[in-house]
Formats: sequence, C-alpha cells, structure tokens
Amino acid sequence: MTSSDRARCENLGCLCEIPIADKACSEYCNSPDGLDPHNVRCLCGHKDCAEQTERQLHGEVGKESLA
Repeated sequence: MTSSDRARCENLGCLCEIPIADKACSEYCNSPDGLDPHNVRCLCGHKDCAEQTERQLHGEVGKESLA
C-alpha cells in the first residue's frame, strides 16, 4: 500500500494513518467521544499514536528547528 492509499483517521486528535476507504482506526475514534473536536488526546489504543501525541503535547515536536 502506498502513502497515497492512506489518510489520517477522522478523529482530529488521532495521528493514525489508515486506508482511505476506512473512516477511523478504531471503535473509539468512530464513537461520539472520538469524533468530539474538543478532545485533544486520542484514546484509540494504538502505541504509535499515543507516543506521537505525547511528543507533541510535551513540546518535543519542532525543537529541532530551535538549534
């Protein structure tokens, strides 16, 4: 599968990439809680998503441009 066959999950707080045909990466992301735009933390349960979210929330993303 190429990157053009994938898109981000519809949950705005989720960082998972999924096949374009799918709307969400998990039942949580497809639920009303997962689709609530006020939730900044994703609880989809995918390890990569949780790690990327933590890096972003704690300011680690973008630090490389400060050097």
